[in-house]
Order: sequence, then C-alpha cells, then structure tokens
Amino acid sequence: MSTPESHIDVEQIMDEIRERVRSRVASTPQASGPAAPLVSDDPADFNDLLRLIEHARRCSAAIGTQPPQPPTLRARLSSILVRLVRRMLFWYTPQITDFNEVTLRALEEQVAALESVSTSLHARIASLERRLAGSAADSGAHEPRP
Repeated sequence: MSTPESHIDVEQIMDEIRERVRSRVASTPQASGPAAPLVSDDPADFNDLLRLIEHARRCSAAIGTQPPQPPTLRARLSSILVRLVRRMLFWYTPQITDFNEVTLRALEEQVAALESVSTSLHARIASLERRLAGSAADSGAHEPRP
C-alpha cells in the first residue's frame, strides 16, 4: 500500500521539468542574442563534423568486441555472459555494423558536399563583393564634383 509520503505526483514533476527546460532555453545565447550569420567567414567549419564522424567510426568498430575486464571472478563470469550474448546475436551484429558503416559513409559524403558548396559560396560572395566594390568605385568616379 502506498502512504502519502510515498505518493509521487507525476504531473507536478513534469511541470517542474518543463519549467526548467523553458528557463534554460530562454537563457541560451541563441534565443536572446543576435542571430548567427548564415555564412561563416571560415570555410573550414567542418572539422568538428569530421571529428565526430571519426569518433562514431571508432565506436562502431567496438560493437561486438569484449570490453576490458579486471582480473576478478565477477569479471570472468561477466565475460562468459558477454560471449554468450555475442554468440546469440551473431545474426544481428553484422547488420548493425553494416548500417553504421553506410551511415558514416553517407555523412562523410554530405560533409564533402557541404564543403564544396561552402567553398563555391564563399568564392561567389568574394566575387560579388569585388564587383560591388568596383561598381561603387566606377560610380564615384563618374559623379560630378560640386
């Protein structure tokens, strides 16, 4: 039986969580500060994405491998259990690793495409700025002087 002390008010907890999330969202720089520029001045912004992809590749390579274990009886027994589970999932583990590999290759292709588009966009912006500067200089030279 439940006592009044052990009763959990789920709605109250959910309201508290919602309020915390709302206060955090409201205090983030993105919500209150100026909007971030759409095009960065640095075309090499994709290094973080490439590092994340590499980390995901290392994590994917660890799927199905035995975790490190200390030399204890509990670790040896756990090792036997892990090997048993790994054998039971012989049909599923290759599917997971294949999916991860395909996904990571797709992400790498997307990053390469984004880099290409970014480089092209930066080149076009620079070209337009040069044309605009040249146009402003030409119009300034043709204006009559008072």
